[in-house]
Amino acid sequence: MRRLMAVQGLTCCARNVVPFMSINANIPTTREISSRTFFIAMPLLILGAGGGLLLFTRFVAPGPAWALLIVFLLLGLVLTGICAPLVYLCRWLIPRLRRSGLITNHSLRESAILSIYILFNLLMHLLQSWNPAIALVSLGIAIIIEVLILGRG
Repeated sequence: MRRLMAVQGLTCCARNVVPFMSINANIPTTREISSRTFFIAMPLLILGAGGGLLLFTRFVAPGPAWALLIVFLLLGLVLTGICAPLVYLCRWLIPRLRRSGLITNHSLRESAILSIYILFNLLMHLLQSWNPAIALVSLGIAIIIEVLILGRG
């Protein structure tokens, strides 16, 4: 009987049968980063990833594809670390954007999308396939992704 109730998502507590979801309904799924932690972690991220990028480009030859992938990953971390405080500052300075509240998670998400946009255009330039039309299309894709994420949340 208990095994059947566990399969159906029910648990037996004394005499009652309680669904699992009601037990964990008040636990938040995401955790907000405080501004203090945000402004301490971003320079550390920039220093760590930037130092790793400098050391990697100094000691590894630019031949294999895995080296290029690691350079792009480290460059993405550096760009995210640089853009996140700038996005937070822009949201803080423009009062119309402050209505939704200064949430550091939003700044991290927007800076990640911005750094992915920059890395995509850099990759297209590296492959000698870049032109302004690709830049505009990828900017439109980034804006659509941001709007979809804002609509979901």
